[in-house]
Amino acid sequence: GDEWVINGAKQFITNSGTAITRFVTVTAVTGDRGGRPEISTIIVPNGTPGFTVEPAYDKVGWHASDTHPLTFVDARVPAENLLGERGRGYANFLAALDEGRIAIAALATGAAEGCLEASVDYAKSRTVFGSA
Repeated sequence: GDEWVINGAKQFITNSGTAITRFVTVTAVTGDRGGRPEISTIIVPNGTPGFTVEPAYDKVGWHASDTHPLTFVDARVPAENLLGERGRGYANFLAALDEGRIAIAALATGAAEGCLEASVDYAKSRTVFGSA
C-alpha cells in the first residue's frame, strides 16, 4: 500500500520527549517471508496522529536521560518512511544496540569512577570510634 499503519508500544525510549526530537524509529513486523516474520524499520515523525509520547518515567537514577514510553494507535505514515531495506529492520536494530552498548559501558565506567572517588573522600574524612 501507500502507507504503514502502526499499533503497539515502545518502552524506555531515551530522548523521545525532548524538544529536539523530530521523529522516532519503530522496528515492526511488516510482512511474512516463508513463514517467518519480516521485520522492517519505519520512521514516525512527532505529531503523527495516533503517536503519543507518554509522561517520563520517575527513575531512581540517570535523571539527565529523558526516558518515556511511546504508544502507537493506528498511527499512519507514508510508505516512503521505510528506513533502509524492507525486511532488514532486525539487522538495523542489532547495529544500533552495538553502538548503544559502547555508550552504556562508558557511562557505567564514569559512574563507577565517581562512586570510587566519593567513597575514598568519605573514608578519608569520616570519624570512627572517636578518631579520623
